[in-house]
Amino acid sequence: MTCPNDSEPELHQDLAVAQHGIRCGVSLQELNTFGFSARAEYFAIAQSDQHLIDILNLARRRNWSVFVLGGGSNLLLTRNISGLVLCLGDKQISYNTQPDGRVHVTAGAGTNWHELVMDTLDRGYGGLENLSLIPGTVGAAPVQNIGAYGVELVDRLVSLRAWHVTRREFITLQRDECDFAYRDSRLKREPGDWIVVSVTLAIGGDTPLITHYASLAERLSNMSNRTTTSMDARTVSDAVIALRQERLPDPAKIGNAGSFFHNPIVSAAHFSSLAAEHHGIVSYPMPDGRVKLAAGWLIDRLGYRGVRRGAVGVHQDQALVLVHTGGGTGSDMLGLVEEIRAAVHAAYEVELTVEPLVV
Repeated sequence: MTCPNDSEPELHQDLAVAQHGIRCGVSLQELNTFGFSARAEYFAIAQSDQHLIDILNLARRRNWSVFVLGGGSNLLLTRNISGLVLCLGDKQISYNTQPDGRVHVTAGAGTNWHELVMDTLDRGYGGLENLSLIPGTVGAAPVQNIGAYGVELVDRLVSLRAWHVTRREFITLQRDECDFAYRDSRLKREPGDWIVVSVTLAIGGDTPLITHYASLAERLSNMSNRTTTSMDARTVSDAVIALRQERLPDPAKIGNAGSFFHNPIVSAAHFSSLAAEHHGIVSYPMPDGRVKLAAGWLIDRLGYRGVRRGAVGVHQDQALVLVHTGGGTGSDMLGLVEEIRAAVHAAYEVELTVEPLVV
């Protein structure tokens, strides 16, 4: 991939690009956890508010599209990306004690999410322990409303600060303004409008331990039988980490993006018909009367666990995880995805929604 010239003189263009730390034709293979080969036409890491503004102004003058890349853990790359691929480099973490005894922690968008969780626990603040070992960056967390083991980001978010691309200004959104839902948010539904630069979360104080999630409760019970350690946030974090390591493969060893499909939600009537035909179907009742199904169970029962299609396939231990063993392409993976979605729809009349962003 080459960097095309525009109407500006070539020397002036090269100086402008270099001045802002923008590079040409950068490989993204190490920047997506599937490990698929792709290149960015232009690539930059914004290290500050002003640096971000300068880069975006240059991109606007050059008519470059802008794609914001976090940790690459929720991404399926099927092609090279034209225009600018932008990462956020701010990794600062600050703490501010509130009058009610709780603590507000603010982290830059470039901060590794798990490192933030560990930093809060090292300082003795509970609240994020259920979200331990979730891959990705702080900036990406509110877009997806990350969640695990009974806690979602919305449960801890105070506010976030973001650049609004159209209005060209920084805006602070309070939690209620983000319109969060299950693995969803206003930011996700307005793609291209928002670039998150920092997130503020409420932790510590009287934040309760959340341990009711079945698999977590079982693990904690087993741990308490083996030790005399009192229950605290660090103990919950250790249990969550152990569970995630057992259930999800390490992207450093085999390319994957964690759970690939959302757990589908169906009506009570639809569930009743499915339960009558598919005994043992795994489900979770929702407050509104609908029922959430376990996507992994649906896929597993169709015989896809461990299936391979060349260099891509379904993990041998977890049917919800798709893997890349090396040498394949994002298009190969997309073919497998559509095959699985069609099979699930044919068997259960259920539509599976893909969790990662497909580019």
